This record gives sequence, C-alpha cells and structure tokens, in this order.
Amino acid sequence: VQGLQVHRSWWVASRSVEAVETHGRNLRLRLSNGVRAPVARSAVPAVRAAGWIGEGRSDTQLEGA
Repeated sequence: VQGLQVHRSWWVASRSVEAVETHGRNLRLRLSNGVRAPVARSAVPAVRAAGWIGEGRSDTQLEGA
C-alpha cells in the first residue's frame, strides 16, 4: 500500500486521505475513518510532493483547536 510517514508515530495510506486541515502552522490529515493525523513540519515537503496538499484535495481551515 502506498503511503507516507507523516509524523514520528504516524504512517498514513495515501488512499485514506480525504482532506487537509490547517490551524495556524499546524497541519492534520483527515482520514476516511474520521481520524485526524498530525503532520510534522519536517514531513510537509513529502506530503506536498505526494499531492496530498493543494490540488485535488479539499483544504479546510479549522476553527478553534
């Protein structure tokens, strides 16, 4: 299965990513099962290169925490 390690203890399958949520500088990936996976700042370039951020994904701005 294709995917990426997006945080120290998080590996995410590419087919499960439904949206990217932002709160300030923090990113989270909303997965098909409802889980929100944190994205480490060091992993942002790889997530962007995989096409998970930007075109083809619905980006959501989080309100609050």
